[in-house]
Amino acid sequence: MTAIFITYGPATKSSENISGAINNGANAFRFSASKYTLRALSEQAEKVNRIAKDKGVFLDLFLDLPGSKMRLTNNRGFKIKKGEPLRINYNPLPAVQDSSPPEIGLKNYSNYCSFDVGDLIFLGDGEDALIIKETFNDYCIAHSMMDGVLDKFRGVVISGKTFQNQSLTESDREALGSISLTPFTGVILSFVENPSIILDARKAMINGHKENIAIPPIIAKIETKKGANYVSEIANVADAILLGRGDLLLDTGPFDFYKIQKKVISTVFELNKPLIIGTDLLPSLSENWLPNRSELAHLCYLFEKGVDAVLLSHETTVGKHPLRTIEIIDGLRQNYETNSIRSIFAPR
Repeated sequence: MTAIFITYGPATKSSENISGAINNGANAFRFSASKYTLRALSEQAEKVNRIAKDKGVFLDLFLDLPGSKMRLTNNRGFKIKKGEPLRINYNPLPAVQDSSPPEIGLKNYSNYCSFDVGDLIFLGDGEDALIIKETFNDYCIAHSMMDGVLDKFRGVVISGKTFQNQSLTESDREALGSISLTPFTGVILSFVENPSIILDARKAMINGHKENIAIPPIIAKIETKKGANYVSEIANVADAILLGRGDLLLDTGPFDFYKIQKKVISTVFELNKPLIIGTDLLPSLSENWLPNRSELAHLCYLFEKGVDAVLLSHETTVGKHPLRTIEIIDGLRQNYETNSIRSIFAPR
């Protein structure tokens, strides 16, 4: 059966909604380390685990490590207004909303070559955008292309420029070395672009693992053109592949996205490796009673294709109707799925 993975967040953090998500068909919870400490995430995962056990249900609990992606430094919602300037500091200075102009910092800026006038900055999965108007030695001035509120620690991508991904950050290594002391049953690695990252992560877990505790499986997230080019080699050493479509779109642009997505899917199927497709599969349900037609058609296609899991993000972190979304996806799964011959993890 195709599994439904959901991302834990404000919309699903209550005990009532965790229970409802499980009742409506969720098979696994993902916990993103881009916005919380390992301790906080472990506490969240343990809460979910307790509720699942009380129901007599086993859930996989995945720790998603963010890698070295450039991110904003705001630790709470940050308003932007169309046409108004924003100072972006090239270092992780705290965000200051009430300065003139407002200021925000960047983590991991050094992994980019440069910011130039005219560059377009995509935030998150492209929901918001800024254009650089002026550049200085340690900051730039950008103008927002739209009104919005930036969620905390939103990812940053410069259109047309390559990001130099590190194999593993120090915080990633620390989390991997402590994984056996947490309730997590698997690890997701972001921005995997070569198989050595998987081997390095597995070594870090082995060096820190607690005796008699199995080493958790590793899911490699493919979300760049470079990662897609090496998907065969990566799939051969990873336990499963997650196609991260949000960042992939930012890296490929709209015209090459579908072609590269198809390549990843067909390669992983040929290698008979578990394949997870994410994210934002039915975000329209946050606003509409019926899902968007193109979202609905593509999701049914994925079930018919026989993917091993689908991953929700926005729908279950900040979406307005997370439980109804899970319920509808479960209904589509029952109507359209093709049983997969692959198994992500052994039954427990």
